[in-house]
Amino acid sequence: MENYLKVLIIILILSVFFSDWGIFTQRAGRVTFPLPDIFAILFIIVWFFRKLIRGKLAFSQNSIIIFLAILGIIVSGSIGGWMHFQKIDKIEHVYGIVKLLFWGIFIFTWIDLIQKIYKNIRFSSKLWKYYLNGSFIVSAIAIFQYLFYLIFHQHLNLSPFFQQHWGVYGGYYRATAIFQEPSFLGVILLPPLIAEIKLFLTKDKLSYLCKALFIFCGLLVSFSLGSFLVLGAWLIFEFLEWIYKKMAIFLKTKVKRQEIVSIFTVLILGLVGLIFFFSYLSSLVMPRLNYEFNKITSYILGQNTKYSSGIGRFSSYEGFIAILKNSPLFGVGFDQENYIGQLLGKTFESNTGSGIFGFIGTSTGIIGVILLFYILWFIFKGGNYKNKIKLKEELQPNLLIIGKTIVIVLLLEQLISYGGILNPDFWLPLAFASLLIRSGQYQIQNGIEK
Repeated sequence: MENYLKVLIIILILSVFFSDWGIFTQRAGRVTFPLPDIFAILFIIVWFFRKLIRGKLAFSQNSIIIFLAILGIIVSGSIGGWMHFQKIDKIEHVYGIVKLLFWGIFIFTWIDLIQKIYKNIRFSSKLWKYYLNGSFIVSAIAIFQYLFYLIFHQHLNLSPFFQQHWGVYGGYYRATAIFQEPSFLGVILLPPLIAEIKLFLTKDKLSYLCKALFIFCGLLVSFSLGSFLVLGAWLIFEFLEWIYKKMAIFLKTKVKRQEIVSIFTVLILGLVGLIFFFSYLSSLVMPRLNYEFNKITSYILGQNTKYSSGIGRFSSYEGFIAILKNSPLFGVGFDQENYIGQLLGKTFESNTGSGIFGFIGTSTGIIGVILLFYILWFIFKGGNYKNKIKLKEELQPNLLIIGKTIVIVLLLEQLISYGGILNPDFWLPLAFASLLIRSGQYQIQNGIEK
């Protein structure tokens, strides 16, 4: 693979940490062209001319399948928009189509290209190392920003593009690092954090846990409720699975010392975590939970209440239920907040960052939701690759474990948190995960050590 292409891929993947940076600031403070979008456009152009110069216009089957699935989502939403043409916002509808088509073209070119580079295990491993280091830096910035506030009682604005207006929220300070809002910081840090936790639980190496704890500190100072819910949901399922697997230790005649150390480490950390939560975090988290619960209750009763993240999440599912009653198969077109509000009989407190059901479900109906789940599943299993070698999870390559974990985290963020489907913080990690999964599968196929 050409060196210039390696550099472009590294810059593209790392640009996800600058998803709030770009050119042409809008009234709401968001940039019109984020840096990841710009680099994704550059990647598409380079891919096209590379194909043209080489005279090879054939495309991989996996890339065609993914693109057709995304095109199916667009067609479904377009049919829904046409069915409700007189009642929808045409500008928002067209914008949603253009943005989703853009990411469809990007993922098409990416999946096509990785068929040529996934065998380069060294490059894939280096790319993960850079991505992980990027998350360390962002986490360190968030921790520094939080300590700065504790010492000087002032918010340290770290973005040259906008004023980070969510420095203090709900009565306590929330770090934003280089992002506009604390929730964006959580969305970015969750994939590498959970991937490192997964490696620790699978490989029983304390180094993975130390890395995860540092990233967690960056997530912690954001006090992002959605991120905590995603992390909590994943940890509960993973911990139960981990306990089930470790129960086999009592049936073994010989037990590795490293395995015993990892078990005791997890149990001690779990105990320390519970003590830390009830002695410190509960005084911060519980008022926020009560606040969100009261907001949602007022929203359900039809009372006038200010927007909150809890209302947004609840409203996204409520909007999808309304769509199931009125236009279940095709939705009503992309990002139709006002029209869905009319169907609900109250303000629809949701937007493009509302995930699978709140955005795709309301925009494209059941068909769009099924197709998006199919895309995630298709990438999770490595496309149409047929893996004939079955390995226990602890014997699988790190790249495969990391890639699959990132896909799961992105799914949970779409279901629980605010990872917008039209945003680079969804498509770039998903593209990155597809490369890691294919590289990991190649390692198994050829017996390459991690």
